[in-house]
Amino acid sequence: MNPHNVSGFFAYPSKADIAEIIKNGIAKINETGAVHLKTWESCRVGGKLIIGEICKEINAADIFCADLTGLNHNVMFELGFAIARNKRIWLAVDTTVVETRADLAKLKMLTTVGYAQYCNSNDLQGKFLTEQPWIDLAATIFNQAIKPNLPSVIHETIFYLKSRHTTEASTLISKEVAKVSNAIGIPLIIDDPRETTVQPLAWYGEQAYVAESIIVHLINPAREGAHLHNAKYSFVAGLAHGLGKPVLMLAQGDALAPLDYRDLLKQYQTGSEAERHLRNWIVPIMERLKTETSAQQLYLNTVKLAQQLSELKVGEPIAENEADGLINDYFVETTTYREALDGRQAIFVGRKGAGKSASFIKLSAALLADKRNLVCVIKPLSYEMHGI
Repeated sequence: MNPHNVSGFFAYPSKADIAEIIKNGIAKINETGAVHLKTWESCRVGGKLIIGEICKEINAADIFCADLTGLNHNVMFELGFAIARNKRIWLAVDTTVVETRADLAKLKMLTTVGYAQYCNSNDLQGKFLTEQPWIDLAATIFNQAIKPNLPSVIHETIFYLKSRHTTEASTLISKEVAKVSNAIGIPLIIDDPRETTVQPLAWYGEQAYVAESIIVHLINPAREGAHLHNAKYSFVAGLAHGLGKPVLMLAQGDALAPLDYRDLLKQYQTGSEAERHLRNWIVPIMERLKTETSAQQLYLNTVKLAQQLSELKVGEPIAENEADGLINDYFVETTTYREALDGRQAIFVGRKGAGKSASFIKLSAALLADKRNLVCVIKPLSYEMHGI
């Protein structure tokens, strides 16, 4: 692909010092004409849903660039979305920020994904032009890490990303999710941070891919481990959103939610309020699933009946070719047959296919069943009476 036709989207936190470096670096990269990068700040979001416009820009781009310094939750959501949309990813980190290096090491999920280290806009420009991500657009994280692990047959699940802390809300949400899973007969897959610190990227990709719906329980920023927990869950929510899955994000408190997923997020103050948000969100999904299940069952029943009908034997055109079947399986006794069996009828007359031969074959078998009878079957050749 001609690099001049390659477009990119650059996601970064709004923190002033980082934003300055990224914007200056983007300007320098665009001046070279190698590619054209856009920023999230250039999105026209007036009167529109922010998440829709940003996702639209990511979809239109060939390359998705992101600054992971500080593991901003908006950026993590956008990164997950871009990976799900099979975009070529290019990551940058200001490694002079000690907390970022420590957080990336703890996150683990992205430790196998390389990133460029920078300290200023010249570093950023130099690393981007050196690595030239536009020359191998097919080398995507989705193709390399997620797609090979996707199942060929999808068995839908509910994917529940549980809270790090067993709060009242977490207890009620977990109970409600389990009840819903049992009610609609869909398996429940739980990512519980207390049992497993983190699963690999491929696992999250697979679970989001097969899930019918995803429930993400963020934790209050004031609680222990909130930043890293919410960063990881924001990433998985973006991944699920990029795969077109229904996503519900729940968070305690009234702190201003990240702009990207504010429309997916329901905030609560009490456990009962969180439970109500979940119920209101999932009831329409349950109703849709029940309708789809009923329609699918009706279709399966129709297919089953059609298969049974295809296996139904209605007989050969010539009765003599199926004497055993007529005698043992599917002969329907008629009034004419009963009269002949009782001796009240001696001659059958009728057009071809009226059942004369079939009645005769059944009569001969019925009479032979009585050892006192001697039955002699005479078949004229080609219906010529003089051939007898």
